[in-house]
Amino acid sequence: SGPLHFEYRDMVAHSIHPRSGPVRGGTEVVVRGASFDAPGALGLFCSFAGADVVSASFEGEVGVRCITPPASRAGASAVQLVDSDAVLVTSVAFIYQPHVVVSSIEPVTGVLAGGTLLRVSGSGFIAAPGLLVRIGGLAPVRARVLSAGLLECSTPAQPTAGLVSVEVSLNERDYSADEVLFEYLSPMRADELSPARGPSSGGTLINVSGWGFSQRAALLSYVHARFNLTKVPVAWVSSREVHCVAPEHPAGLVSVELTQNDQQYTSGPLHFEYRDMVAHSIH
Repeated sequence: SGPLHFEYRDMVAHSIHPRSGPVRGGTEVVVRGASFDAPGALGLFCSFAGADVVSASFEGEVGVRCITPPASRAGASAVQLVDSDAVLVTSVAFIYQPHVVVSSIEPVTGVLAGGTLLRVSGSGFIAAPGLLVRIGGLAPVRARVLSAGLLECSTPAQPTAGLVSVEVSLNERDYSADEVLFEYLSPMRADELSPARGPSSGGTLINVSGWGFSQRAALLSYVHARFNLTKVPVAWVSSREVHCVAPEHPAGLVSVELTQNDQQYTSGPLHFEYRDMVAHSIH
């Protein structure tokens, strides 16, 4: 007989946020519940089944905050709270997600107005509720998983031209850090074709003048001219001049548009006139 006592408590942990994060760890989570007491002299900890025990901070009677440790594999991990030397049984689990890697993107250039269909190649992609793609410092966009190594999204609008990194998250919080770059190009405009007419047999060398023609896009073979629906390659001369060769086309007036990412084309009043030109004799 003596002064020794043991205290039973109803301490309930009912949720964890976020509920998922990468296997590399480092996700800040909050375990929420009821009747949490301030930690004892030995401190407060979070225990993740199959991973290390990590220190935690007391968020009052309704929460405990901690940083997830690395895990050996993806999957669910039961989470328990350890107060000093007492293990507090909980009913919450944290989902470890695959390590996400971004290896390349296609295309690597796009317009400031956004809307470029971007395909992101890498590994660890899953159709998670928190799947997002962050392009530079812009608000992240939703993406669609095509396979574990490929997803696609549409680029958001950007106010200024330049290079920005493309990173992927599976939980809306922790992003990859591979720094694969996408370039927002300065606006392009095609103003004039010279000559603006030629034979329907094609072969006319055309000088296209304007501004904003990207040499990098040309080196990547992204720059094309489209005569109605017929696409032809373009040779870069300067930021204000490119050359192309008119393809064969029936006689008539056709619209001419340019692209610098093989997706989005200029729109404007440029036209090329095809004529049936027949030489029947020489003297």
